[in-house]
Amino acid sequence: MTFARPFPALLAVAVFAALALTRPTSASAASPATISAAWHRGALERDGIAWRTAYVLREPVHEGDTLLFAAPLPAGVALDPTPDATPITRDGRLVGLTFTDAPRAATLVSVVVHEPGGIGVGAGTGTGTGTVHLHPPLAFGGAVQIVDLVGDSEQRFEPDPRSGLSRHMGFFAPDTQPMSSRLAAEYAVGYGGRGPIDQPMYVEATALHGSDGAIDGELSNADSRMRAGTVGAVVVFVGVIAALLFGHRALSRAAKIERAEQVLNEEFTKLDDDAPVERAE
Repeated sequence: MTFARPFPALLAVAVFAALALTRPTSASAASPATISAAWHRGALERDGIAWRTAYVLREPVHEGDTLLFAAPLPAGVALDPTPDATPITRDGRLVGLTFTDAPRAATLVSVVVHEPGGIGVGAGTGTGTGTVHLHPPLAFGGAVQIVDLVGDSEQRFEPDPRSGLSRHMGFFAPDTQPMSSRLAAEYAVGYGGRGPIDQPMYVEATALHGSDGAIDGELSNADSRMRAGTVGAVVVFVGVIAALLFGHRALSRAAKIERAEQVLNEEFTKLDDDAPVERAE
């Protein structure tokens, strides 16, 4: 007895169906992506800040996968067109990215986000000084993300310690952050190391306490720092002069008292010398 062989067309349909069930698609494979590190390079421009961000993903992403931000970015912040991702918005605010590329082996995704000056920079772009609320597109999670803000060679940004970033030797970071985490982030993103005027921030989104997910701080330039230094020098000078005057008055009073005692002693000595001596009988 012999059995009829399956029709080739039926066999092809079965193989295609099996491949369709096992192949990841944008609907079935879509999942939140996580990062191991990121580098946000903010460039101060006349109309705001351009954030050039590189995310290092923990594993390759597929079409339809998403990357959520640590906090919604303010209305008006926009993502530059890119073939890798499209913006996810909620109530007019950018909250994340959807990857549009086909399944990829690369784990590095770069985007550019523009933050208008009226949102968080305020006077910073006009005068180079003032209170600043930075909104880099920080990814959700506890990974270390390096944040740089550069303008001209004279501009400096110092985060408010209440944001959770403390000053260290040449950088800002949470007090509890180990050096190994910073080194791992630098290696992952290819950070070239800190220069003589670089003061990067090593941010952990879960440990950030800024207003509305921002990094709060002060932007200064050479003039404002010189004014602050001059004021400080004047205060110190006035304090020194006041201390000298106080010391002079105290020494002068002590000297007068000492001179008065000396005069009194001399007068008493004269009285003793002028007094008649009684003869014994």
